[in-house]
Amino acid sequence: MNAMYKIKPLSLIALLLFTCTVSKSDNKKKEQPRVLFGVKLHRSAVGILKEVEEIFGCQIKEERVGGWRPSLQGESIINSDGIPIIRVRDDRKPSELTLVHEMFHLKEWGRGEPTVTIRWDKRLFKESRELTTSIVQIVNDAISHYKMYPALRKLGFTPERENLMAAIQGAKALKMTPEEAENADQVRGAATYFKAVIESNKLSARSKIAHLYKKKGLDLLVQSGEKMISHVLQGDLQKPEGYITVLLSCLNRVFERILRFDFSHWEVGKPQINRAYISALAIGS
Repeated sequence: MNAMYKIKPLSLIALLLFTCTVSKSDNKKKEQPRVLFGVKLHRSAVGILKEVEEIFGCQIKEERVGGWRPSLQGESIINSDGIPIIRVRDDRKPSELTLVHEMFHLKEWGRGEPTVTIRWDKRLFKESRELTTSIVQIVNDAISHYKMYPALRKLGFTPERENLMAAIQGAKALKMTPEEAENADQVRGAATYFKAVIESNKLSARSKIAHLYKKKGLDLLVQSGEKMISHVLQGDLQKPEGYITVLLSCLNRVFERILRFDFSHWEVGKPQINRAYISALAIGS
């Protein structure tokens, strides 16, 4: 009788262990791999995907687009119905890094980072608006990337790798003269320098880019870019108001004597997206 009572607890433990093992095995079988644009996502990427789906209450919509410039790999938007969308090139398969990068943008917007819409001075021609929009996007992307890249690095990604290589090659190929740097070309040059430097976490790379600019006599662009960087380092990017304050400071620095940017108003979209409207006025308005 005693022997029988000793065996029963052991049998119960074995049964429980077997049940747990079978349960875990069944759960693993039920977990289907997550795929975006035909790319099987690793666990860390799946975690970000699930966060985005939880924030927006739906899956990410996939879109392929043609006619993009060679350097553009992907973009993310939130449509008027609050649907998160990722767009990629239609001529190649996106990398997991590109998809994670765009998912992070969606996640940050869902957590309160503002999207930006420009209200234009009626005196600005269409060409001026297009150029200004592209430069505002460069500056805004750089600030957003500076904010989110540390989290991407913790997940094992090197988000600045491709951009940094392109920035160094671009600095080497730069043909702008010091005289040209004192007119409208200064805007794009300073914004490009700012983006290349603020996105990198390596001092050696930052120094190399600055050296290449100064070697070409473009100290003015470096000075402008460095002042923009100081705005970012001193600002509070975690709050929507702080983020917009930093963005406006950077834009007013890079467009100095050309345009003046001011905050207009907030608009809350779906689900709870902070849309910031800023005005662009020609100097002298």
